[in-house]
Amino acid sequence: MNYFRNVTGYSGKTEAQYVNFSDNGENFYNGYEKNHYNAAEGCRYETDLQLTGSNQGEMIFRATFSALLGPEPVRLLFDTDADGKPKSYRSATFNGITLNIADLLE
Repeated sequence: MNYFRNVTGYSGKTEAQYVNFSDNGENFYNGYEKNHYNAAEGCRYETDLQLTGSNQGEMIFRATFSALLGPEPVRLLFDTDADGKPKSYRSATFNGITLNIADLLE
């Protein structure tokens, strides 16, 4: 597993890359996780992570949150992003059960 962290005050980014990572020798992770955040502007978590072994699954989604500071509560954002995709989209699956981030739409 490779890990990168660059934080200054209330903003920064962390990234993790997994290549056959296992904490039990039975289940293995491959893929990445990224978290870019700024308390005044918002936060984005992106992942494309596969789980193999006795447990099967994947997390392939993006979750974008509104600003952490300010008068409004933090919420997931679903409007269209610069890449033409929703700011929050896709799903996570574990042992055959899939949860879609769009189901969290307010």
